[in-house]
Amino acid sequence: MRKLSLLLLTLLFAYSSNAQCSAGFSTAMAPTNNSLLHVSFTNTSTHTGTPPASSYTTYHMFWGDGNNNYVGSGTSYHDYAATGTYTGMLIMMIIDSNTSSSWCIDTAYNTITVANTPCGTSVSSSVSTSNPQQVTVTANTPAGSTGMTYSWNWGDGSPTSTGSPATHTYSGGGYKIITLTATNTSSSCSYTNTYTLTLATPINCTGLTADFTSSINGFGVSFFNTSPTSSSTINSSSWSFGDSYGSTTYSPTHFYSASGTYNVVLVNTWLDSLTMQPQCIDTVVKQITILGDEISGNIMLDTTDTTAAPQFKVWLITFDSATNILAAVDSMIVTGSSSSTPYSFSGHPTGTYRTKAKLLNGPTSGTGAIPTYHTSSLMWNSATLIAHTNGTATTGQDIIMQYGTVTSGPGFIGGNVSAGANKGTKDVLPGITVLLLNNAGQPVASSITDANGNYSFSNLPPATYAVYPELLGFTTTPASISVVSGSTSFSGIDFERSMSKRSITPVTTGITDANAPLNFAIYPNPAKDKVMVSWNVTGTENATVTMADITGKKVYQSSVNGTNIIINTSSLQKGLYFITVSTNDQKTTQKLLLQ
Repeated sequence: MRKLSLLLLTLLFAYSSNAQCSAGFSTAMAPTNNSLLHVSFTNTSTHTGTPPASSYTTYHMFWGDGNNNYVGSGTSYHDYAATGTYTGMLIMMIIDSNTSSSWCIDTAYNTITVANTPCGTSVSSSVSTSNPQQVTVTANTPAGSTGMTYSWNWGDGSPTSTGSPATHTYSGGGYKIITLTATNTSSSCSYTNTYTLTLATPINCTGLTADFTSSINGFGVSFFNTSPTSSSTINSSSWSFGDSYGSTTYSPTHFYSASGTYNVVLVNTWLDSLTMQPQCIDTVVKQITILGDEISGNIMLDTTDTTAAPQFKVWLITFDSATNILAAVDSMIVTGSSSSTPYSFSGHPTGTYRTKAKLLNGPTSGTGAIPTYHTSSLMWNSATLIAHTNGTATTGQDIIMQYGTVTSGPGFIGGNVSAGANKGTKDVLPGITVLLLNNAGQPVASSITDANGNYSFSNLPPATYAVYPELLGFTTTPASISVVSGSTSFSGIDFERSMSKRSITPVTTGITDANAPLNFAIYPNPAKDKVMVSWNVTGTENATVTMADITGKKVYQSSVNGTNIIINTSSLQKGLYFITVSTNDQKTTQKLLLQ
């Protein structure tokens, strides 16, 4: 109200003395159907003079009961909640839209008397619980007039009824229009009330038998509602999973937190399609047994990804520290939604695992998801490890897919990944994921080597890239390529995989250096009882492996010839150590953390 007063003051200052607004209105009781305190409003406002062509007129009505709204220049209506006397206020303003100032303004006040008319009658109804087509209606005349008579037209062609209350049974359900005529001969008044209600349609419930099937995967269970449906009803399902949780989804999926046997209850209900009232109900109870032992999570795509019903292949990967071998011990293909696709592996022993997902039906060019490890790593050696205990639910192991963002450009990078020289032969390696990274180590694109071990990236803008073949259990030395003006095509960026060194290294002239620093890897790191050291020396060259604590004291030393070694660290104190691998002309040191 204060804001309105300020507005009025502002407009009054712009008031033109040559203009004259004259606000005015009248009201009258105009009850309709069950709205017995329905008041009609007639706008009688006028003005003198000629307003600007760009002006417009507003009428703001305050009804005196705490409600207000803009009204038109003709007839409007308002419903009051109670009888009584109210002060109505109408504010008329003609406003110049070019200057936002008032051309003229006026306010009118009137007393509005709200009362029940002598024959005004409302209708209430109730439906029989034993017969949903039987309705009882009651007339209510709040004015308290005596000598009232009531006549009911049921709207279905049957004879009218008199008196109040009155009862009628319809032959079917649906929308019903009942007309009440209330009269009073002594007052010479009458009132017509058109009353609408909806009745349920009779339904044969013999066809409803609640039932469901289920599919168990670890701690996750998919329930499939097989209850029959009816074309004339709406089906409603209510589930209780036996662990204090439930659902109203037709065929839900539920994850249990512990193994055990649970009583699953399905209550299936047919609802009348018009009234939404229950017509048929049936219940079924079944037991399910959860054995547990689950490793599960969700595969998350970017919100901008438009892949419909994305399909993924997911791998469960183990690492054997005794043999330094990673292996995919299980895999599955899952289909989900664009935002989240669940996966679940069950029946696996206690241990440490990795998971990896690959989008199978994504775009074949441009921006797309790249094969990604949990949580969001492109490489196996930086993937988040999953510690799983047999018989428990290891949930929430989400995989957030990484994306390549290739833009158009003149650059091309291609090459080959092979097993290297092997008694005069060169074994190609198909199916190897090759990553293309930018200077920040972020993904640009990915490629899969074909049947001949070849890969390629095209349409690359000028930049410096790292080519990184990614293979479980192998340490990769990436190749650095600079796409610049005048040097945009690189077609011989080849790599060799060495089984003895557990490494993948570039072999293209100008990309690698024969005197490159010694490359070795430590698995796992951090470690507990033992650690494996693998390096890139040749099979005939001796290497010395030493391990020292932070004071420089040697706690281990061994000389080997072209093989990997395992160091037993169970007797060492927790803390930081340094492992050094050295040959006649090379020496490299890496940190190791013992937990």
